[in-house]
Amino acid sequence: MRKYNVSEEFGMYGKLNAPFDKRFFPMAEYVLSYNSKELESDDKLDISTEVISVDGNDVKLYVYVPKKIETDKILLFIHGGGFAYKGYYKHYRMCRRAAIDGGCKVCYVDYRLMPKYMYPAAPNDCFAAYKWIIENKDKLGIDVNKIIVGGDSAGGCLSADVAFMAHDEGIVLPRLLLLLYPVLDKRMQTKSMEELAAAPVWNREATEKMWEYYLGDKEYISPGEREDLEWFPKTYIETAEFDCLKDEGILFAKKLEDYGVDVTLNETKGTMHGFDIKSCPTTEEAMAYRLKMINMI
Repeated sequence: MRKYNVSEEFGMYGKLNAPFDKRFFPMAEYVLSYNSKELESDDKLDISTEVISVDGNDVKLYVYVPKKIETDKILLFIHGGGFAYKGYYKHYRMCRRAAIDGGCKVCYVDYRLMPKYMYPAAPNDCFAAYKWIIENKDKLGIDVNKIIVGGDSAGGCLSADVAFMAHDEGIVLPRLLLLLYPVLDKRMQTKSMEELAAAPVWNREATEKMWEYYLGDKEYISPGEREDLEWFPKTYIETAEFDCLKDEGILFAKKLEDYGVDVTLNETKGTMHGFDIKSCPTTEEAMAYRLKMINMI
């Protein structure tokens, strides 16, 4: 009998607890690299790549444009993976659905990963991608007031970081943030962090190691610690029922609501962290909600 009542829809993924340890990062990168070319060709998308320089390092961007849809909005998608793992097929699937069913262009940023590149490399790369979109608005054919920024897990944290960096720099803010079962608070003091400490896919121990590896002795204010958020963009937050990070999303949504921010909270049921790795009715329901938010822009 499983400790957490994750839906049977997710099969083996609902029982999985992969280790998060520096020793396994090279192996994980090797395995995930097989999926990295999945969206480099698609008969419904025009796909191009751009390379930008950030802190003297090359960072690759993938730009996906739906062939049969005229659109002036764009999604900057930031993949999850504990700030350590490459994106994989579920991330590309989200980009494809956003482009084709959400009717928007997509810019996917292949940001630098730890442990080789610790904080602030990842947010710097993602913010550089955001500014590249703004600077290349004519080339992209987009309205800078219709930029959506979103990502899952650590990508959700980085999406929020982009909004904070845009605000601090005084440039145009994202029109919408999509934070999918996000990592949001390095303090790890929520009720779900205790009650769901051994949850499948991602757990408290992995979260502790992630913050330790990512930050080292660097100073960082995580999104959940932020105050004075009345300026924050419209936000969609999606949580998973059996995810130790669940309450970080719920509490952040409540904080935004208290500041008068337009926020939508979708608490999915029977789900675990990263549940959209498996195509099933529950995942499709969540995907439909995400696409609805994109289509509203």
